[in-house]
Amino acid sequence: MGVSDGFRISESGYGRLAALLLWVVWVCCMATHGAQAYSSGLSCVLLCLPVLVIVVALLRGGRLVRVPAAMWFFLVAGGGYFLVRCAMSYNVYDAWNEAAHVLAAMVFYLAGFLYAPSKDGKGRLLVAVGAAVLLQVGAMAVVGMGEVPSPVGRPLFSLEGTMNAAHSLFGYKNFTAAFLVVCGVFSLTYALVEGGRRSLGWWAVAVVAFTASFFCSSRAPWMLVPLAVAVACCFWLLARVFAGRSAVAAGVCLAVLVLAGTVGLSVLLAQDGGADRLAHWLDSHDRLYLSSLALDAGERAPWFGNGARSFVWEALPMSWTKYAPNYAHNEYLQMFADYGLAGCVLLLAALVVHVWMGLQRLGCEEGRRPALVAAAMAGFAMMALYAGLDFVWHSMGLLAVAAFCAGVMAAPCKPPLRAESKAGRGVLLGVGAAVLAGLVFLSVQLFPTWCRQWGYSELVDARVSVQSRAAALSSVVAGYKDPLLVNEYVRLLAEASPSVSTWEAGVRRLDESLAFNPKYLYNAVMKADLLDRLGRFREAESVHRRLHVPGGMVHNGIYPWRPVYALHLADWGMSLVKSDPNAALSLLQSALPLMNGMVDGWAPAQSQLRMTPAEERRAREMLQTTIWYLKTAGAVPDGAWKASMAPGEQGALYQRR
Repeated sequence: MGVSDGFRISESGYGRLAALLLWVVWVCCMATHGAQAYSSGLSCVLLCLPVLVIVVALLRGGRLVRVPAAMWFFLVAGGGYFLVRCAMSYNVYDAWNEAAHVLAAMVFYLAGFLYAPSKDGKGRLLVAVGAAVLLQVGAMAVVGMGEVPSPVGRPLFSLEGTMNAAHSLFGYKNFTAAFLVVCGVFSLTYALVEGGRRSLGWWAVAVVAFTASFFCSSRAPWMLVPLAVAVACCFWLLARVFAGRSAVAAGVCLAVLVLAGTVGLSVLLAQDGGADRLAHWLDSHDRLYLSSLALDAGERAPWFGNGARSFVWEALPMSWTKYAPNYAHNEYLQMFADYGLAGCVLLLAALVVHVWMGLQRLGCEEGRRPALVAAAMAGFAMMALYAGLDFVWHSMGLLAVAAFCAGVMAAPCKPPLRAESKAGRGVLLGVGAAVLAGLVFLSVQLFPTWCRQWGYSELVDARVSVQSRAAALSSVVAGYKDPLLVNEYVRLLAEASPSVSTWEAGVRRLDESLAFNPKYLYNAVMKADLLDRLGRFREAESVHRRLHVPGGMVHNGIYPWRPVYALHLADWGMSLVKSDPNAALSLLQSALPLMNGMVDGWAPAQSQLRMTPAEERRAREMLQTTIWYLKTAGAVPDGAWKASMAPGEQGALYQRR
C-alpha cells in the first residue's frame, strides 16, 4: 500500500479500500437479503473482505483509534451475548441469519467509530449516501416500469413470507421507505448544522430522499417524513446550543413544526371517526396483537428469551389471525421474546449510553465533526423510533445504518492512537480474527445455497414440470435442511411421484429438518400427513396429539390444524371398522367435532384436505353414518388408542394461554 510503519489505518489506502468494500457490502445487503437464512450468504462472503483488509493492516503495523471501555463492553459482552444465544437457539438456520446480522452490525459499528475522527475524505460520505439513494430511486423507477417481474438478487427459494417482492433494492416497501427517510434525515441534519455552500450537496440528497419515499407504495412516509424533519430541527438546535452559538432560528423552526403537528393531529381527532382511522393506521396488520403475542412468548422464558428468531414459532400456535406472524413489528418486544430481559437490558443500555456519548460529541470543535455527529444522532433516533412499529433491525442494510451511526456517536473528539503494545495489538487481532472466523463459517453454510437459487428460479419462471422442480431442490436440501425449503421439496416430491417410497423418503427428510427446528409446525403436520398415507396411523396421531391436546393448538386462519387431525383420525378409524369396531367408534367420534373449517385450507403435501362444501358435507355424513352403523352393531367406544406418550414427553408442544 506504500505506507510506513505506524500509519493510521483509517487515513491510509487500507482504510479507503475497506470503506469502499463496506459500501459494496451495504448495497449488497439491501439487494439480496431476504427473510431466509441463506439470503445472507453473499453478504457474509463480501463482509469477509473489509475485515481481512483491516486485519492485514494491523499485521503490517497500522494503528487504530483507541477503543473506549464502554465500546469494548458492548462489542464483546453485548455482541457475545447475542451470538451465544444464536448458537443456543433451537431454530438453527434462522439463528445463523441472526448471527450474520450481529456480526455485520459489529463491523459497521467499528467502521463508524473509525471514520468519525478521520480527516481523510469527509466528502466521500456525501458521495456514498447520495449514490445509495440514487440507486434506490433508480431501482424504484425500473420496478415501476415493469422491467423487473421478480426481485433482483432476492432468493426465490423463499416461496412465502415478506421481504421477497420487487420494490427497489429492498424487497419490502416499508424498508425502502425507512431507508430513504433515514438517509433524508441524516442529510438534512448535516446540511442544517454545517450551513453555507458546503451543505448544498446534503440538501440535494435530503430533498431527493424525502420526495422518493412517497413513491414506494408505503404509508409510512406520511408519518416518518414530518417526524424526521422535526428530529433534524431538534438536533440542529442541540448542535447550536452545544457549540455556544445562537439557536433562535433552530428553535423557531422546531416550535413551528411542533405547533403544526399538534394542530394537524387535533384536526384529525376532531373529525368523526378520526381517532378510529388513526388507531387503524397505527395498528395495520394487527401490530398491537403481534406485540401481545411477543409479550406472551417472552413470559415463557423471561430471563434469556426463547432463542434467536424464535418469536414466530412461539406465537404461531396462539395466533388467531389469517396471517402467519413473521415478526413482532416491534423490535423491543421481539428482543424480549427472543433474547429475554438480559437482551433488553443490553439494548436499552446501549441506546442510553450512545445518546449520552453523542451529546458529548456535539461540542467537538473539529471541523465538520458536529455536523457529522448531529446527523448520526438524527439517523439513529429515527431508526430507534421506527423500530417500535416495524422490524427494521431485521434488515441487514438498515441495521448497518443504525450501527454506523452509533459508531460515529461513540468516537471521542480527539482520540489518541492505540498504543503499540503487544497486548493491545493482540486483542485487536483476536477480535478481528474471531469476527472473520464467524463470517467464514456462515459463508460456508449459507453461500452455496444462495448460489443454487438461480437454477431453481429459472425453473419457476419457466413453469416447468413439478418433477423437474423437485429434482432441482433435491440436491439443495441434501446439504441445507432449512424447514421451509424442505417443506416445499417434500410437497413437490409427493405431488410429482405419489408412491410409498416417495412418502417414506419425505418422512426421512422431514425428520432431518425438524432436528433444525423442532417447533416448525408445518413440517410436523406434513410428516403426520405422510405417515397417514403410509398407514402408520398411530405415529401420525402421536405427532398431532402434541398440538391438539385440550388447551393446545388454536384453530386459526393460517392453517386448518384441527381438520387435518380430524381427517387422519377418520382414516385410522375407517381402517379399523372391521378388525376393531370399538376402537374405530372412538376414533370417529373424536374426529367428528374437529371436522370444521375444512374448506379452502392449505393442505400439506397436497393432501385430501381440499374439499368443496358438497364434499365436506358428504365426508361428515359418511362419518355420521359409520358411527350409527357401529353403534347399531353393538360397538362400545374403546379409547385405548389415547394411550399416554413415552416417558418424559410433554402432553403438548404448546399450551395456549
